[in-house]
Amino acid sequence: MNPRPEQRGPPPWIAVGAWTGVALAVVRLGLVYAMDHIGRGLDDAMTRWRVGERVPWVLAWALMTGWVGAWMLRAPHSATRTMRVLVVAAAVGAVLAGWPFDDAFHIPGPGSMRGSVTLALIAVAALGIALGIAFVSARAAHTERRARVVSLATALVVCLAAGLAARHANADPGETMTVRVVERDLTGDVGAWTVERARDSAPPRSGSLTASLDVRSDGGEQPALVMPPPCRVVHVVQPDEVGLRLRAAAGCDTAVPSAFATRAAVPTIVFRISIGDRVVLEHRRTPWSGEETAAAVWARLGDGDGVAVHPGDRVTLETDFEGGEPDAAALQATTEVGFGGLALERHDERPRTRATQDAPNIVLVVMDTLRADRTSLHGYARPTTPVLDALAARGMTFENACATSSWTWPSTTSILTGLEPAAHGVISDERCYLADEIETLPEVLQRAGYTTGAFACNPLIAPSRNFASGFEKFEYTAEHFLTSEQVMPSILGWLDAHASVRFFLYLHLVDPHELHRSRATDRARFAGPKPEDLSEHALHEYSERLLAGEGRAADGSWDPRLVVSPEHLRWLSDAYDAAVATGDHALGCVLDRIDALSLRDDTIVLFTSDHGEELLEHGLLQHGQALHTELVHVPLVLAGPGVASGVRVAEPVSNRHVAATLARIGGARIGGIADVDLRHAIAPAPLFLATDSGWWNGSTDVSVRALREDGWSLHCCLDVDGPARLYDIARDPGELTDLAPVHPDRAAAMRARIVAHERELTTLRPRAVRAGSGTRELLRATGYAGDDR
Repeated sequence: MNPRPEQRGPPPWIAVGAWTGVALAVVRLGLVYAMDHIGRGLDDAMTRWRVGERVPWVLAWALMTGWVGAWMLRAPHSATRTMRVLVVAAAVGAVLAGWPFDDAFHIPGPGSMRGSVTLALIAVAALGIALGIAFVSARAAHTERRARVVSLATALVVCLAAGLAARHANADPGETMTVRVVERDLTGDVGAWTVERARDSAPPRSGSLTASLDVRSDGGEQPALVMPPPCRVVHVVQPDEVGLRLRAAAGCDTAVPSAFATRAAVPTIVFRISIGDRVVLEHRRTPWSGEETAAAVWARLGDGDGVAVHPGDRVTLETDFEGGEPDAAALQATTEVGFGGLALERHDERPRTRATQDAPNIVLVVMDTLRADRTSLHGYARPTTPVLDALAARGMTFENACATSSWTWPSTTSILTGLEPAAHGVISDERCYLADEIETLPEVLQRAGYTTGAFACNPLIAPSRNFASGFEKFEYTAEHFLTSEQVMPSILGWLDAHASVRFFLYLHLVDPHELHRSRATDRARFAGPKPEDLSEHALHEYSERLLAGEGRAADGSWDPRLVVSPEHLRWLSDAYDAAVATGDHALGCVLDRIDALSLRDDTIVLFTSDHGEELLEHGLLQHGQALHTELVHVPLVLAGPGVASGVRVAEPVSNRHVAATLARIGGARIGGIADVDLRHAIAPAPLFLATDSGWWNGSTDVSVRALREDGWSLHCCLDVDGPARLYDIARDPGELTDLAPVHPDRAAAMRARIVAHERELTTLRPRAVRAGSGTRELLRATGYAGDDR
């Protein structure tokens, strides 16, 4: 007997399951939207992206649950019906809550009262939906074949359309960003200006000015064209300088107001910028020691956006006194004034892009002052870096990575530019400005469509040194070092807000840096209570004493234990381990949020350090003074799409290879740097290391250089006569036995290579901008007293 016509076609439960899946997906995505937009405060664009990227897999998950549930409840009468309703309700509740596939942020604090109430409401809704499935399944058994076919087809079309629409909407962020590119630096190029008026005793010159030492105001140090009033200079925009904007800021150095105790004797200084006959900036300042803090700031042209200039425009800068020239004393006291940040730059609107495995997000984590041999990744017996170990397990570990220098400014600049210190010129307290003409990693990635953000916990990595160039967001403090716990909420918030676009995130964390601050749990686990007779700044104090030459025994030999007791050294070493563990925890917080945002498969993570830390291995403490293994051997781990998993690379590499590698991953190239890619085999090459804050045979702040090649390491000083030091690092990785007297020819040849290499790179160095009062105050305030790096 043939079945009745109305029973032909798809079983009733299939259509019921399809519509149940659609309903579940709508409710789940609605909860995601509500919790992101209302509960977490994300903006509309981010919320829409978060919902849109979930649509395909939430639909698939919900459809499968709907079909299984409708199938289980297709029979209206059964002895196990109640049990089946509860099972289906549990499955529906999992979809609504997002468990176990989605992140936990969409349930507000599962352990809180609000979270418990939310879970209870989801449970009630899930039970109601399960009962509804049973009821509708029973009714659907009596529908005609055509109605079932149409219903099922409509549900599937709705699902397909929703998936395609979400994919299309998420393919383009629909946003643009302004990319600033410096086409010509006018600050350090005095020759670009024609001097029409100037004092004979104080002509215009390149220098640095600091408008204010108050870090809360816009008064930080800037390279400047110093123009002691009265002065007037002119620049004519060249025919090929099309579509540019003039950037400038007018101000006085802190030395000017400090020279006047009372207002009565202070002249008013007028700053003026004109384009042709049109005045585009006029600023008056009466600088004296009692003026309000708000006055000691930069007056920025166009509120920081500059003004448009065109080929042939005559740009005039003027400084003058209002009401006539003052007396000789006031004239002498007002020499440090002028215009900072002078440049012609291009403002381009670029579309923001989405990350994919072929064009991934990039996260660069630099853990300041982290020596490789204190990480469990490199065989340290204490479990200081479990998070880094796990990251390395899914990526590449470079076992012999070296920093280009042993302190922050030169090494970090190498990381961001791919250049050695002698080439980029950021080498000392006096030469600490990253020149505009040097291309940086964030600049090339931003031009390639990356949204860029940076969080710098070391005050040396500051906008006033031009480290913010190429970053749309740059958060730092000029006052002191920040712990990772202090900045982590901002970092995670930035990730949340930018997960919908392809981003480059640079984190410069400093937990292992002196004062070696750590979480209480890590301090208890690795170090224990601090000895009562040990001061908070003992590491720095001991370092200063050792650098000053203390620790000489009666026979003239040098024994640092005469300065630092074994008990104090042991605790300082343990406190360092605790700080390393805290830094590793911070890395884990970032990686966990990347996973929670479903970004792991589309994100490259590179972890490294700018330098290590000496703990008396060569008789000194801290860093910057030498180039031994404990100071330059740093961890370097690369993980993410397109990176081999669990690979350990023994070939020596430099942290300056980071810039070229990440630029290539981002579809760009950086400057004239060789197209190095750490993901692939690298030809053996010598590693040149440098510090201009070195200590050599009792001399401080000298130029120490090192060369690592073919298993040998040579150290020498360019400023002090005396023999170089040669080490067989294949047999003596700690560089404890000097073999220069045994191999004088090798030592001489390697020293000659260092000198020749230094001479060659120095010719590539951009014009130096000498540091001003802002740099000196920064170094004093943060404990970088010229010796401690």
